[in-house]
Amino acid sequence: MDLLGCSVQTLRNHEYRGKLHVQFAMRADPQGVLRRTAVYNPKELANLPKYAASVIRSPGEITARSFELFREGKSILDVVLIVREETSKVRALYEEWLDAGGSNLVIAPEAQEALQELWGPFASVAELVDLNTKVKTAIESVIGPCAGIDEIVAGIRKLGDR
Repeated sequence: MDLLGCSVQTLRNHEYRGKLHVQFAMRADPQGVLRRTAVYNPKELANLPKYAASVIRSPGEITARSFELFREGKSILDVVLIVREETSKVRALYEEWLDAGGSNLVIAPEAQEALQELWGPFASVAELVDLNTKVKTAIESVIGPCAGIDEIVAGIRKLGDR
């Protein structure tokens, strides 16, 4: 029943409606004791409505999934809706993520807005880095290799002096 995401009663209801036809077989349980076990036709099971399996998730799984979502740039609200946890728990996980180095991957909304005015739209830190790399490559194709912004500015000024 766990794999189907439904209760024994739900299976009995499907039997009563004629959607499932149960057969019984003797199967060994984990201790090796033979038990009478209900067995259903896999084709009949596949035709039943899909039920949301109530999966028990460990705190580590919830934390890891939340961290992945924060890394993707999802908001606390988005993470609450995706992982189905309380807002206070997700806020605490966000703080943990920031403390664990996630803050290295986050751009404050105000900074993102200012950077998008300079570089155009981007969705993540990785995209911003990619944009910067493209701009630097384009500039270096004109003025030659440069180690930083000061050398870029100096190279552009030299071009203007020509």
